[in-house]
Amino acid sequence: NCLILFTVSCDNKNMKKILLSIWLLAVLFANAQPPSLEWAKQIGGPPNELGLAMNVDLAGNIYSAGAFGGTMDFDPGPATLNITSIGSVDAFITKSDPSGNLIWAKTFGGTLTFVYGINTDASGNLYLTGSFQDTTDFDPGASTFNLISAGSWDSYISKWDAAGNFLWAKRVGSVGTNDGGYDVAVDINGNVHIAGTFNQMVDFDPGPGTNNITAAGSSD
Repeated sequence: NCLILFTVSCDNKNMKKILLSIWLLAVLFANAQPPSLEWAKQIGGPPNELGLAMNVDLAGNIYSAGAFGGTMDFDPGPATLNITSIGSVDAFITKSDPSGNLIWAKTFGGTLTFVYGINTDASGNLYLTGSFQDTTDFDPGASTFNLISAGSWDSYISKWDAAGNFLWAKRVGSVGTNDGGYDVAVDINGNVHIAGTFNQMVDFDPGPGTNNITAAGSSD
């Protein structure tokens, strides 16, 4: 409960609007309920883990992504799903049902690989963005899809299907630069939009073409 004191100067018409607004606010405060915890889950292991991104698809399935090193148990339930990183720091993605039960977990990496943004489209496909150093194998399956960073850190975008199968990955970066993708979104036409940071001059075309942009500051 709280008490609000105020002074107003207005005509009768405006006073009625103010009193009505105060009454509506009072009703909202009186009926507001504090949030209550539905559930909480934990995954981890002896080394360090970072949860860096989360998204929920149209069916209520929960995707979490981040980075880890060493061996980590990705199943928050009584079962065990241990996965060991390839590099010093690998990226991970997990899919859980609306109750937080694990459906699958995937990891990919090489030397240092981070996921900072994750999103889904209407078909349930996943889009990831982040940053990596040196060589990273972006395919979590038996196949290999290596990308090599041109700079100290390069940014990337990758697409997966709802079952966690790798579809493609693209790299953005230039020699001597530090670049990172921090957020990703998909529009109704399926176009993918990435936001992040870069320094110096970076070629933003992940294909054979060139689209160089030079940073105005130390990091843009």
